[in-house]
Amino acid sequence: MFKKILLVSLLGYLFFSTSFCLAADTKTELEKQLNAAAGEKGAGFADPVDPRDTVFTIIRSVLTLLGFVFVVLTLYAGFLWMTAGGDEANIEKAKGILTAAVIGLAIILFSYSITLFVFKVLMLKNISGGTVMPNP
Repeated sequence: MFKKILLVSLLGYLFFSTSFCLAADTKTELEKQLNAAAGEKGAGFADPVDPRDTVFTIIRSVLTLLGFVFVVLTLYAGFLWMTAGGDEANIEKAKGILTAAVIGLAIILFSYSITLFVFKVLMLKNISGGTVMPNP
């Protein structure tokens, strides 16, 4: 019964969603609606962004996520150690996780510093390949 209801609703959705799109000349209708909403100049949501800024933002976000993973691993290792109750196997497991997390944090900080240095150097280059002096 549930499968029939799902199938009928899916087919109904597909039929109605495509029938409205096919009812009008889509290109001219879409252009009319966009011009009415945003004007001839466009919406002006954002200015052009340098791709280097985008790449740096993505790398910084990934490294931030990895830092969060470090915090979670540290909390997990601390929880294991505190609830070990004197069991040496759990304590050793917690020590191993904590050691790996600290090594991972060092790698994250090192890679972040390299990324920051490289992108600061890249941002000082202009289009012609020369360097631009930074403002003091």
